Amino acid sequence: MKLTAIDKAFGVGESTGQGKSMLIRKMFRIRPRDPAWSLQSRIDKNPMAWMIQINGFLVDARFVKREIQEEAHRKGLIPYIPDRPQSFREDDESKLQ
Repeated sequence: MKLTAIDKAFGVGESTGQGKSMLIRKMFRIRPRDPAWSLQSRIDKNPMAWMIQINGFLVDARFVKREIQEEAHRKGLIPYIPDRPQSFREDDESKLQ
């Protein structure tokens, strides 16, 4: 349902509806792609759920070493430890360094 239709259903003006919407977003600290507001079935497609900082750089935790993933999960930084892609083997890791 569009916000304008919701405003009309409650009998409020668009600017009032937008203002209240903004207050609700601020109150609950809702931001785009916030993992806290993602469905569990869609969390693997949310890039913000996987971003961690390593040595000052933002990286996707799905592509770092398993030990780092385990630590990030233990600290609650990522939702779960992802499976390795089938084409990626531990012995290939030495080639990346």
